[in-house]
This record gives sequence, C-alpha cells and structure tokens, in this order.
Amino acid sequence: MTVPEELLEASRIDGAGPFRFFWDTLLPLSRTNMAALFVILFILGWNQYRLAAFDHQRADDMQTIQIGIRKMITTLPTP
Repeated sequence: MTVPEELLEASRIDGAGPFRFFWDTLLPLSRTNMAALFVILFILGWNQYRLAAFDHQRADDMQTIQIGIRKMITTLPTP
C-alpha cells in the first residue's frame, strides 16, 4: 500500500509481471524492514526465554540444588 504507483507502472512498461515486480522491486525495498523486524522479534523471544527461566528460579519448588543449599546455610540459626 505504501509503494508508489509509479513503480508498478514502470515495471509494467518494462514487461514485468506481478512475480517479477515482487522479486525485483518490492523485496529489495523491504530488506531493511525485514532485517529490523527480525532483530526486534529475536530480542523479544530471547527476553521471554530468559525471563521464563528466571521465574522458575524464584519459585521454591523449582530452584536448583545449589540455591536451595545456600538458602539453608544462610537461614540456619547462629549459636
């Protein structure tokens, strides 16, 4: 919708069909947008992956053994 009609008209004059217009005109114009979208979605997915692991560590029944032992040591009463 944001591609100017002049580009479509120029490709029609050159004899390009719809697929040729897409492949030779639209894809090169949208590579930057696709790369930016890939980076944003990758960072979003990575953050969700990391935060999900962090949430599991906060729950007492899902902690690793090392964290559980450390909590036991620090909560023991001192004589």
